[in-house]
Amino acid sequence: MRETVNSEALDAQGKLDELHDEIDACVRCRTAGQTIVKPPSMFRGVAGSTVMAVGIAPGRGAIRAGLAFAGQSIRRLLGWFASAGYVMSEDVFRRSLYFTSLNKCAVDPDGPTNRRELWSRCNPFLWRQLECVGPRLVLVLGQEPAKMILGMSGNPAHMIVGSVWTTVDIFGSQLFPPSTLDARWLLIPHPSGLSRTMNDPAIQSLVISALRTELIAANFVPVT
Repeated sequence: MRETVNSEALDAQGKLDELHDEIDACVRCRTAGQTIVKPPSMFRGVAGSTVMAVGIAPGRGAIRAGLAFAGQSIRRLLGWFASAGYVMSEDVFRRSLYFTSLNKCAVDPDGPTNRRELWSRCNPFLWRQLECVGPRLVLVLGQEPAKMILGMSGNPAHMIVGSVWTTVDIFGSQLFPPSTLDARWLLIPHPSGLSRTMNDPAIQSLVISALRTELIAANFVPVT
């Protein structure tokens, strides 16, 4: 049984490594005429991670570091986990979660319209990442990723921080859903320093409480 589990884990990681290579080689948006800033190969995490964090696009710090999420973003997210009762080093954090974004490249000029255009081509990568990693909990970081995942027709009343959906809630009405992964999706603020949402003590308490509840439900255990 243990050999079977190890074999399955190696197979999932192999598929994820191949997908990362495909993302690195993709020039779809550039070919379509958009100016993109394409990061070098970056470390996102490994297959089998219980939690996946999804932002909008790689920032300058992440591109420079070759790491999905970097600088203040990773430090703030790490701090929120600590507040939820999960204290760990950044190294352990990166090995325990899978970090990615809707768009695998940044766009120039950067703005909602251009980001949506990138998403129209880039979204298959996210669904395949979900399939390879198999998280129990997906952290949706910010309103813009939530709107893109839910579709522009998503109910604004349901897109408040602390909202939780199942995959069926999001895609169950679609004839050909992009994902059927049995996971829960939690909307929390983006950890960028540009976001001031967590400056409100009431919102901070709500977010940390929802994060703690969902991490417990997902049986999240930091990798040591």
